[in-house]
Amino acid sequence: MSSNGNLKIRVSWYDESQKPFLDELDDKVFEPWDVSFNAKSDLLELDLFRKLLKENPFETEDDLVGVFSWKFLRKSGVPYDHLMAEIAKARRKEVDAIILNPAIANNALFANGLEQAIACGHGGFKVVFPKLELGQITKSLLPVDTFCMSSYIIANRAFWCDLVRFLDLYLDIADRLAKTDEEFKKVYFASAGYHRNRKFDHRPFMIERLVQLFLNTRMYNVHYLHPTENWLGNKFGDKAEIVDKLYHLKRVSLNNSLLLKEWMQVRHPIVSDWPKLTEFFHLDDPKIEM
Repeated sequence: MSSNGNLKIRVSWYDESQKPFLDELDDKVFEPWDVSFNAKSDLLELDLFRKLLKENPFETEDDLVGVFSWKFLRKSGVPYDHLMAEIAKARRKEVDAIILNPAIANNALFANGLEQAIACGHGGFKVVFPKLELGQITKSLLPVDTFCMSSYIIANRAFWCDLVRFLDLYLDIADRLAKTDEEFKKVYFASAGYHRNRKFDHRPFMIERLVQLFLNTRMYNVHYLHPTENWLGNKFGDKAEIVDKLYHLKRVSLNNSLLLKEWMQVRHPIVSDWPKLTEFFHLDDPKIEM
């Protein structure tokens, strides 16, 4: 694609109290999207992606359309000017997608989103992932860029269509397995233990992690936003230095066993200490004051 395509980022909201957060955004780029229709969805973001494709807001194959949450600035901590500069830079290149990952500490601390899912309390994935033949991946160090369990995505139509097909394929595989494997069915459709809503089963959390697998099995040209010193300072305060060290160690550890060992040693005091780990979880997903 080229920079000639249109750019529009839909910012989802479902409660009136969230709308003021949209006022600080450039209305030439960001478009409020009332997603109250999705309130009863069991699949959360995936149903938004399906809705996006059904509405087909792409005028050309070059158009980039994004889906962000109403709280994306507060959650990610990304400076607004930096975000817009990165989007402009990406549009000057032949990119298919732009990825903003707000879970920077989680990225820095875990080998991949599957390992992180188990560590943060979704224990049922110890059963679900191996039965879907994804168990080995939980032990694999995946590129730091592609960690995007809760990313905000801007992409062209081809990328969005392929991503939704990929996610639907795994959901179909899981649904068929649930018909023949009672243990899998019992765990897969049980509560995933999400602290904000216990009614959600494992499906939406599996979908989040599958996006990273998609990025590692496809050849799209993706522009990833990397955290800067200012960004890290805004988001993590006095924890910024350790997050930065872990993030960059992970980045260079992919094909270097010595650096991988160092990354594992540096992260160990955090991931092995639940109170310390939850502190980083909360910094990555802060409570937003309304």
